[in-house]
Amino acid sequence: MKAHKLIILALAALLCLSACAKGGSTGNDEPVENNTPTEDTAVLLDGIGRGTINGSTYRNDYIGLGFTLPEGWFFYDDDQIAYINNMTKEKFEGTKVETALEESGQFTDMMAQSSNGTSNINVIITTGGTALKLYTDEQLFTMTQSIYEEQLAGSGMTIKDYQIKKTVKNGEEKTYLYMLVEMDGASFKEYQVYVRPGSDYVGIATITLAVDEDPEPYLERLDW
Repeated sequence: MKAHKLIILALAALLCLSACAKGGSTGNDEPVENNTPTEDTAVLLDGIGRGTINGSTYRNDYIGLGFTLPEGWFFYDDDQIAYINNMTKEKFEGTKVETALEESGQFTDMMAQSSNGTSNINVIITTGGTALKLYTDEQLFTMTQSIYEEQLAGSGMTIKDYQIKKTVKNGEEKTYLYMLVEMDGASFKEYQVYVRPGSDYVGIATITLAVDEDPEPYLERLDW
């Protein structure tokens, strides 16, 4: 049980990093040429690999997660993803996902944002699925709430609303997290899902939206 609690703490920390990506930029907010591996060029790695980009659609079959960009959104290129993963371009290009997870405990596989910079999505891959297999997503979101509130407060953010919600995707009930977060007098909304494909890997997708945006069109574009 103690090991499980440590994994939950680590997972909560990763979720906080996802939230801190709100407006997170590498200094280039303009659409850039996409260098993320395509379906034709992606190298299948042992155990787990990066997702692929096909036009406006991202898909990672290793974790079972996909997202189709709304009009006006763009994917971050490999240079920007390397920066987010705190890697040089040279190291990033030669690093397997497993190696990155061993070194830092997490790997940002994809990030995209709207052209006006008010909304974004990121996908983080981490380990811990084996230890957490006894818990439902609803239980995990419940257990991480207080940790999340504390850690976000340390980054100057306040959670004004925290709700565990349900939706139906492809005839299956899914659980996701909704949060209303305030920072420096401004508010934004976070929607997060876990994807646990039966392995030790966990995919975490976080959609950040302006408070006046309807989340349904974005959740519809998320395939998990």
